[in-house]
Amino acid sequence: MNKSKIFAFSAFSLSAALLLTACGNSVSKSEDSAQEAKYSFASNILTLDTSMAADVNSIDVLLNVDAGLVRWNPKAQVVNDLAKSIDISKDGKTYNVTLRDGLKWSNGAKLRAADFVYGWQRTVDPKTGSQYAYALTPVANASEIMTGKKPVDTLGIKAESDTKLVITLATPTPYFNKLLTLPAYYPVNEAFVKKMGNKYGTSSDTSLYNGAFKFVKGKNNWTGSNETFSIVKNDQFYDAKNVKLSGATYQIVNNPNTMTPKMLSFLEQLIKL
Repeated sequence: MNKSKIFAFSAFSLSAALLLTACGNSVSKSEDSAQEAKYSFASNILTLDTSMAADVNSIDVLLNVDAGLVRWNPKAQVVNDLAKSIDISKDGKTYNVTLRDGLKWSNGAKLRAADFVYGWQRTVDPKTGSQYAYALTPVANASEIMTGKKPVDTLGIKAESDTKLVITLATPTPYFNKLLTLPAYYPVNEAFVKKMGNKYGTSSDTSLYNGAFKFVKGKNNWTGSNETFSIVKNDQFYDAKNVKLSGATYQIVNNPNTMTPKMLSFLEQLIKL
């Protein structure tokens, strides 16, 4: 596994998470005092499919509209997100995960442990063609599945109930908690993916969300090519009461001289990874 690339990607996840926090301190306010962040990108996002995202702009948006078992906090620490608790066996190979109660997708559907199973299996499935499938290499049988030697249902993740997951690693991996912050490890709603078919993740209307923010159909969506789009606070998010921003607006800026100093500084740091 390319560990340096993994850590660079993980570092980006941290940087993007901290950038969102920073933007919260320098945002516009409407008449009702709701705060809105504003982002500038040098190029458009390519997908909202967590299994397929490989460019930094798509990942940045996904970190705001989706969530996984854990996340980075502003102190650069990995903390529980959708996971209520994670217990690790003494040999470091088994993770017993309990999800928070009442988790939901943005369409109101219940978010279940099975969504993580499907999401991880979909990422490592050679048919998916994920560029970051290798990030799941520590999970038992992931390497064999990616090379076509074993079926996807042998991956080391099982749902024991709607809120209980058991993850089995091939070998103890001390940095596994950091890998869990990556979108490649996020849950995916199988029914929605099958309903959308090949269109899944190609626009905001063909995507589903479980994070602090979401796209709203018909309201400045991402169509797959437009240069300005917005997200709004997701009321279905388990911690919505503590989300201070009302939303965020993204704008594609082809001239880097028009980008904000905060974004330029962030991009400079990203290049150094």
